[in-house]
Amino acid sequence: MRIDRINVSQVESTGPVRPKALEADGATATPGALPSSEDAVDSRVADLAAKAMDQPEVRMDRVETIKAQIAAGTYEVDPAKIADAIISENSK
Repeated sequence: MRIDRINVSQVESTGPVRPKALEADGATATPGALPSSEDAVDSRVADLAAKAMDQPEVRMDRVETIKAQIAAGTYEVDPAKIADAIISENSK
C-alpha cells in the first residue's frame, strides 16, 4: 500500500469550532484565534506530519534483510498471506 505525500501547508483550515454554549451567551471570538491547548495540538500535528514526510518511501533496512535472505536461500513466501492481502486491498 502506498501513501501519497501531502503538503501540510496546503491543507485548508476551517477555523476553530465554537461550542453552542458560547454562541448562546453571545460571546465572540477573534477569527482564527485558538485557545493555547489547540495551538499546541496544531503545532504537534504539523511537526509529526513534517517528520512523516521526511521519511523515505522505501524501508531500506527491510529491503536489505530480504536481499540477504534471498541470497542465503532462506526467504520464504506465504502464498495464503499474499492472497489475503490482495483480496483485502481490493475489497476496500
